[in-house]
Amino acid sequence: MDLKYVALAIPLIFVFVLAEYLYARSKDMKIFRFNDSMNNISFGIAERLFDVFYAIVMLVLFEWIYQNFALFEIPVTWITGFFLFVCVDFLWYWYHRAGHEVNVFWGAHIIHHQSEEFNYTIPFRISGFQAVIRTLFWSFLPLIGFQPKIILIVVAAHGLYQFLLHTKTIGKLGWLEHILVTPSHHRVHHGRNKIYLDKNYGGTFIIWDKLFGTFEEEQEQVYFGVTKQFHSFNPIWAYVHYWKELWDQSKRISNIKDKILLFIKPPGWTPQEISNETIIDPASQEYDRKKYNPVAPLRLRLYVLTHVVFNIISLMGLIFIQNLLPMSDKVQLAIIITWTIINCSVLQEFKRWAFFSEFGRLVIWAISIPIYFKGTIYMLPAMVFGVLVAGVSMAWLFEMRDLFSGKDGERVLT
Repeated sequence: MDLKYVALAIPLIFVFVLAEYLYARSKDMKIFRFNDSMNNISFGIAERLFDVFYAIVMLVLFEWIYQNFALFEIPVTWITGFFLFVCVDFLWYWYHRAGHEVNVFWGAHIIHHQSEEFNYTIPFRISGFQAVIRTLFWSFLPLIGFQPKIILIVVAAHGLYQFLLHTKTIGKLGWLEHILVTPSHHRVHHGRNKIYLDKNYGGTFIIWDKLFGTFEEEQEQVYFGVTKQFHSFNPIWAYVHYWKELWDQSKRISNIKDKILLFIKPPGWTPQEISNETIIDPASQEYDRKKYNPVAPLRLRLYVLTHVVFNIISLMGLIFIQNLLPMSDKVQLAIIITWTIINCSVLQEFKRWAFFSEFGRLVIWAISIPIYFKGTIYMLPAMVFGVLVAGVSMAWLFEMRDLFSGKDGERVLT
């Protein structure tokens, strides 16, 4: 699937986010927090950036499997397309279930559940590592005989439906609740309530959960997030923290078999040797806990919003021109986009290192802007624009230096 269509879809997705935000405000529903939403969107930028480099790998792998090992040659019709969609959904169920019930896979998927809100920015919280794991499951599709390019189109459509599930603004949907995964079902899946843990893995059809005993209806109020609260907006730490905790635990286990089991058993499992330790507390009853919520003043929020918007535009530009760029230029742009993701997330936590890092990022950002217009008459204006924006941003940032005067910054739980 041409990634340019993905770039074109990005503004449409934000129309849904804005519509939900405006509707929620009109109903006095407090389902958005600025810091949380910016963090979620930044994760989405990171995942799409990863896809710029990874999508071709997945397509080549699928083509190789299809050309060499396909059991059948399935023609492209509306009937086979629907059958493919059902197969995608079935494999999704097992991929998703493994992502919750196998420790090493949960380390990749946990990012999606760390937010304590539930709105249309949550689907952006996806790890690039999840794409790699999903590929293992999707690989059965070309093996069966589905054509790789059609697989990617159907997988994209499947993902779009799931985007629509992440909202509190839509209640139960009557008879559709018995057939499809609905926002109500998916709210249950994101709940950390004891009765909601490890439930409702389905992507489109709820039948898989009912068949395999993982269905739960939305009953009591849903409290979102993970059972062990994640106190950070740092995307790098969000990516690796669970795996690091697993690794640290494994070093305290002497039995080789138990070391291996730690990584493939469900979250919360520990061998007898360290039975007093656990990374999560599945039975936690602190549902109405204070949220991790460093509250930034308006001037910092506007700064972060401005550069998150610039970063979205930068990503869209890279997607559009990636085939025209040498790998060195793509890597340079990927580095600056990633740097922006990290800084815009951590600046909201008032980290001093992020404050100083941001000055360096602005310099490299200004230098990188002309890459988008290399070989055109717009290269010099782009350079001037980059220097101007970087200069204004540095002055803006310097004016906010008082916010980063503390050793660890300010952390507020509300």
